[in-house]
Amino acid sequence: AGNSLLKDDSGAPVPNRVFTTMLATLAAGESSPFDFTYDTRKGTPAAYSLDLAGYQSGKVDRASLKVENPQIADDQKGTLYLSGKLTNTSSQWVKINSVAGAVVGNAEAPLAAGSSFIFTSMLAPSGAPEERDRTPFVVSFPSPGAGMVDWRIYWDADVAQAPGDHPTNIAFTNSYFDQDGAYHIVGYLMNNGQSVINPLLVAGLYAEDGTVLDAAYSFYTVAVNPGKNMPFDLSYFGSVNSNRTQAGRVRTFSVQADPARTKVAAGQSVDLAATGE
Repeated sequence: AGNSLLKDDSGAPVPNRVFTTMLATLAAGESSPFDFTYDTRKGTPAAYSLDLAGYQSGKVDRASLKVENPQIADDQKGTLYLSGKLTNTSSQWVKINSVAGAVVGNAEAPLAAGSSFIFTSMLAPSGAPEERDRTPFVVSFPSPGAGMVDWRIYWDADVAQAPGDHPTNIAFTNSYFDQDGAYHIVGYLMNNGQSVINPLLVAGLYAEDGTVLDAAYSFYTVAVNPGKNMPFDLSYFGSVNSNRTQAGRVRTFSVQADPARTKVAAGQSVDLAATGE
């Protein structure tokens, strides 16, 4: 009858809903996937329309990145995992604002897409030690079933100033699969700077040939004092933990602190003495 099936939070009908694309900004000639989800239990639409609600104009200073060692994995449970490495090929620092991935069918038509924050958002200039010029990433999204021809990776990244200096050192002490099949990377981070920090760590899992199998990130909710270390356990690997074939391919891993998302803490940790352990 032409009536809107969309509802607001109180359940009242509304003529439209506004949503955003998966990349934060688009330069001239760039594109971004999008995905608007509608629950058909509220009624199956006879038709739909899509309009541009608005935008802000501005300037960008695009960075030069390339994708390395990618793969797409199907967990056979309805989810696709698109993973790889983004590498800075320039002589300047790079800030990655957003990453998205999609599978496409004939005529480049996107069939399913997703976005992710699982990546190191600040990359050092090309050739930086400890591979700080690259980051693993993973994007997960629902499998559309048949019709997939290829995959695509999209990113929004700009040239940036060098980040604030919060030097850290990461040491590994163990890695293992637990009784539930989840992979763990265990170690500690040493704060070599002068500030109390809350770091964010990004981990990658790799096959023998360097293919990026999965990635994960973890934020330190406990502050790390200068000159002190704090243990970590990175274990939320969506693809590897849900796919035995992927798990069997894991040979190496990496962990790096994200300079852009490592924050100066509001407080500091207090040392306590433990007895009777």
